[in-house]
Amino acid sequence: MASGAVEHGGSLLRAERLYPGAPKPWLDLSTGINPHSYPLFELPASVFARLPEESRANELAAVAAAAYEAPSAAFIAAAPGTQALLPLVAGLVRPGRAAVLSPTYAEHARGGAGWPRRR
Repeated sequence: MASGAVEHGGSLLRAERLYPGAPKPWLDLSTGINPHSYPLFELPASVFARLPEESRANELAAVAAAAYEAPSAAFIAAAPGTQALLPLVAGLVRPGRAAVLSPTYAEHARGGAGWPRRR
């Protein structure tokens, strides 16, 4: 791994070296890539040409709130991935010691250092 690179999971070769007797095929959940993807409708190419409008993000939050039976869209945090939310979640509790069981997403262990904390 290059110096300074973030270990982010997805290295099946490393996993195979660590666990040579593990059953195959591997199911790698470390990257969030599911080999059995959700059935999706056709997306027009235009959705990849620009960022979502704020009103669409609000619409997403409302739909998610209904789907997850949240009291309202105010209880939904939409983000481009888990890593963007980890510092916010860590900031919800008082600073202290925590144990991170492994193997897991590498950002959990790296999480406390430098993350913003609520006062």
